[in-house]
Amino acid sequence: MSNYVLRAWLQNNSGTRRPLNDWTMVCVEIDEILHEVERATGRFARTAVEAAVERREKISPELLRILAETTQRAAELETEVDYMAHLYAMYLPAQFRETRPYPLVVRFASLRASGRALGTSWLRDAAVS
Repeated sequence: MSNYVLRAWLQNNSGTRRPLNDWTMVCVEIDEILHEVERATGRFARTAVEAAVERREKISPELLRILAETTQRAAELETEVDYMAHLYAMYLPAQFRETRPYPLVVRFASLRASGRALGTSWLRDAAVS
């Protein structure tokens, strides 16, 4: 049983040790996965990524939402140097061979953002060298 399912199992408010219904467990899991990948921790969020891969169909719409919000709020997010959700939101659909994010990834790549928060400083630095 994954850590995410186990947490949902233990968070059951009824006081019994039976799992929550499937819909509730999926919501808890998706929220926890997204929380785990939102900020840089200095470590690759392997457990969260593995859980996301297992829930590919359920998490894909949320990853699209993150990419759309990132492109809309790029200037604001540029100051948040630990923001990482958009990188996972590009990585995971690529692993799933999902094509729906392509327009959002192109829009993101075309932004003139220069900060580390959007993961583009290495592009700027490479262009200068």
